[in-house]
Amino acid sequence: FINEQLGGAATLKEDAGEKAKQLFIGILDIFGFESFKTNSFEQLLINFANEKLQATFNTHVFATEQELYTAEGISWQAVKWPDNSGCLALISQKERGLPPGILHLIDEGCRLPNPADSDLINRLHSTHMGNPFFPKPDPRLVKKCFKVLHYAGEVTYTIDGFLGKNNDSLSDDLTNLCRSSTCQLLSSIFIEAERREIEKEEALAASAAAASAASRARQLTKGVSTPVASVGLPASPVKPARTSVKAGGFKENGEDEVKPLASDGPSIPKVNLRALGSAKSLVLEDPAASKGTPRSSMTPRGQKSFKSVGLTFLRQMTAMTYELDLTRCNFIRCIKPNSLMQPGLFENEYSVVQLRHTGLLQCCELLKHGYPTRIAYREVCDRYRPVLQEHAPTVLKLPALINSERLLTAAVLYGFEVPRHLYQLGATKVFFRAGGVSELDQLRFCDMAERAPRLVQRVKRWVVLRRWRLAKAHTQIGITFQRHLRAIQAQRAWLFAARVLRIYCRGLRKTFLRLVRVRSVVVIQSFARMTKPRRAFMKHAAHLYEARRKAELEAKQAAAAAHVQALLRGHVQRVHFKRALAEIAALKVQIPAATFVQSYFRGAMDRKSYQKKLAELLEKLIPSALRLQAWWRIVMSQKSVIKFRSVVNRYTAQHRRLVDELSTLHRELDEAQAAIDASASAPSPSGPPNKNGGKRFEMWISLRVGFVEAAAEEGCATPRARASSRMSLSTAGISAPVRKMSEPGRKMSVVDISEATAEQEPQTTAFSGTKVFSVRSMVLKKAGTYFRAFFSDQANVDRNRDADGHYLVPRSFKHFAAILDYLRDGSCDLPTAYTPSTYDNRPASTEAEELLEFAREVGFYGIRPLLEQSTTRLLTLTYGTNAAMLKLLRDKGLMQ
Repeated sequence: FINEQLGGAATLKEDAGEKAKQLFIGILDIFGFESFKTNSFEQLLINFANEKLQATFNTHVFATEQELYTAEGISWQAVKWPDNSGCLALISQKERGLPPGILHLIDEGCRLPNPADSDLINRLHSTHMGNPFFPKPDPRLVKKCFKVLHYAGEVTYTIDGFLGKNNDSLSDDLTNLCRSSTCQLLSSIFIEAERREIEKEEALAASAAAASAASRARQLTKGVSTPVASVGLPASPVKPARTSVKAGGFKENGEDEVKPLASDGPSIPKVNLRALGSAKSLVLEDPAASKGTPRSSMTPRGQKSFKSVGLTFLRQMTAMTYELDLTRCNFIRCIKPNSLMQPGLFENEYSVVQLRHTGLLQCCELLKHGYPTRIAYREVCDRYRPVLQEHAPTVLKLPALINSERLLTAAVLYGFEVPRHLYQLGATKVFFRAGGVSELDQLRFCDMAERAPRLVQRVKRWVVLRRWRLAKAHTQIGITFQRHLRAIQAQRAWLFAARVLRIYCRGLRKTFLRLVRVRSVVVIQSFARMTKPRRAFMKHAAHLYEARRKAELEAKQAAAAAHVQALLRGHVQRVHFKRALAEIAALKVQIPAATFVQSYFRGAMDRKSYQKKLAELLEKLIPSALRLQAWWRIVMSQKSVIKFRSVVNRYTAQHRRLVDELSTLHRELDEAQAAIDASASAPSPSGPPNKNGGKRFEMWISLRVGFVEAAAEEGCATPRARASSRMSLSTAGISAPVRKMSEPGRKMSVVDISEATAEQEPQTTAFSGTKVFSVRSMVLKKAGTYFRAFFSDQANVDRNRDADGHYLVPRSFKHFAAILDYLRDGSCDLPTAYTPSTYDNRPASTEAEELLEFAREVGFYGIRPLLEQSTTRLLTLTYGTNAAMLKLLRDKGLMQ
């Protein structure tokens, strides 16, 4: 009641004039597509409304556009859009010879006595089995659900409550009670509702009659083409694509498009679009079902006749789409940014799926390949005729352009050098691609004084080319007409000759038939005349025929007797032959004793001779074969060994390098330790140190660790001098001092060790720059071979120091902090793999690489426990699954 009151208040008044009834602006806001976990009858109607509006969108945007291009004679690339007519037919189809739609099946189920949802679901599956828009659900849910393939995807509907929700009937007692209520508002609601139902029935009946009449008229005038305007595309910046619609149409129940005639026809009443938001706001009856039966008629049970919600909704949607087809529609497509319905969240894939299902991608393709901007020829002429009259009046005076707006438009476009791919000339309009009309607008503001001569030249060239093309076309048409004329004349001559020939043939046939008849008569007469003499001859020659027959019979009997005798003699000879063959075979089996003995003796002698010759031959060949086989085995084994050795070397090169490097570190550490012990045990020629108040190392010592070219500041030029200026004692440089100690009368000093190691120690990959560390001197005097050798001798107090008093250590400070922690408290965390962060320039490294670099640093400083711990961890990480290899490395002393 409230919906009807609001709709009636918003409806145009009848006294506003006939023009006010026809011209209006309406806004239709339809509910969106729904797909929940449980979908019922309401979701089916809502999704059906979306299908109808999607079909209307396709008709206005795609079908009408293509019809316009066809009517105007425009060549373009066809766009294939998603067609949902199959889904509409599945839901609302009702045609003879085709399965009824889902809504009609629901309506029929409601009209049956004792309807049940289980019967309805069985009938739906049996009726639409095999329909591509009616996929089969899960076999476990086939008795409770059915699926429909909509344009937006598959939706599963639960059948429970479909029949009850489709029935919108009210009890007659309740209706009468409310109508006779003392409350004036309540009684007026039911009385007014009954009156409106009757009016709406009449309106829908008139609408159905108009659609039927339009369909019949369209079938009668099928060959007559009607102009179709563009609908739904963006309007041209020059002129709207369509200001009014003269003819429209809709697709319903799988039928062809119904278009009312442009001439006067039955008026279609307005349908209240605001009342379509609820399925129960308008209750209408199927005219075919209620024909001859008033709506207020009573059933035997005292209730009103059945009212179907589904068919009412179907008729309302048909009326709404019919009225939409009579107007110019502009569409606003809304999409959901995310499936979770949360603000600030945009899902790309979810949005693209919606755009693809609603046909917007095809619409963009249509705008890309089509011609969305259309301008009438008169408007182009009105715009450019004043400009041409002022700057190029000779163009307007050309005879070919005076009376034709289409030719003048084509000449202007050609003269202004508008690219040909941006426009096409139709029957009544010029069609531009997207952005093409801007090229035409810019020409109005160009320097016409400069472009006028070239414009006139190109227009005249266009006229001449057109005249030449017309002359060429006329010539080709004349040649074609002459060819066809000659063909027609030759065909006529041939037909005349054929007629003459048929006449002659008919005359000759008559003559031939007459001769055949005469000949046949003569033959019959001759046979008739010779019958009597033949009978007399046969009577007189009967004994001759009998004698000849007896002679032939005797000859046949004699031949048969000779054939039988020949067969018998052959059989006797074959029997004798088989017996002779059997005797010969028996004689062959029974070999005489002498022959057998001779043959056996000759065989024994031959075998003995063969064995003797074979033994002699083997005595000569066997040693040669053995030598040849031994030589061949040697050659093949050498090849296999060489190949195996190359493979082993290729696959064990990294292993051998690692083992050699670790062995070298351990060996050089032992040599350095032995050299330091030997140097400490030898008496110093200058006496005990610091006996006369010499300098000592401070309690806390600062070390500058890193690669600094301090030798350049001291003026050192040679590599030997630069190396001697640094405090460097490495495990790789112990071999040189050991050789020097072997010389007689030679005592090794720490400076010698430092200088030797500085020349031989290869610098490892280190961080750039230096870093300062502080440590107690007592810690360094007990730590490894490097610091122990340097800080044990008080003579080195002022050596290898920079301007700030830091002792220089020419090694990388990458792992020095961990080594220093071990020297302080005996704890050290072995390095692990490094993965750089976003803004870190340090390259990534594996744990094995870090451990090998750490082992080199530890070997340089001569710290045996850390060297053994790092090498054990490195080898365990490298050969953790190879127990035999680990045992060999442990026996070699590389692991703990």
